[in-house]
Amino acid sequence: MPWILDPAKLAKVNLSGEQISGDRASKTLVLHRSIYRETSLVYQATRCIIHTHSTHLVALSLQTPEHGWYKGSAGFNELLPPITPYFVMKVGHVPLLPYHRPGAPEVAELVHQMMQDYSLRKLRLRACMLPKLGPNVWHDTPEAAMATLEELEETAKLMLLNPNCAPLSEGDIAQLRQQFNASW
Repeated sequence: MPWILDPAKLAKVNLSGEQISGDRASKTLVLHRSIYRETSLVYQATRCIIHTHSTHLVALSLQTPEHGWYKGSAGFNELLPPITPYFVMKVGHVPLLPYHRPGAPEVAELVHQMMQDYSLRKLRLRACMLPKLGPNVWHDTPEAAMATLEELEETAKLMLLNPNCAPLSEGDIAQLRQQFNASW
């Protein structure tokens, strides 16, 4: 029998982070509240955050810097280079944070700083990667967040299957910016 999501079990918290109903909120509540707060300041408000332990994304985060991480334009290590047009258009930059234990409150401050740094460079973020744990992906609807997560996981899978694939050129990315308003 397939697993069915029971809406009554969804953790609901108020703007102060206090539990209202449903199952106990995630240990990453402090991080999620930071993402909601920061996105409301720099771009349209986020209405959904999805945090998973996606196999290919976690596997990619286990690589050492000399074997795979991409140095992003804001100075952060990023999980993936711009290898496909849809990754550039739908996902964008995915900063890879330093490892911290699950639920560590200092991660919220790191994400806050990271989002400000990218915003200063006019780069919108839709995701960040917690190494050895998984991605946090956010968007204005659950469907959009899930589509972003799916594209991110598939791009990680492509990178693991072909670790030497060439990224898109600056010219290719410029065309995606112009034609599709890609934030890269």
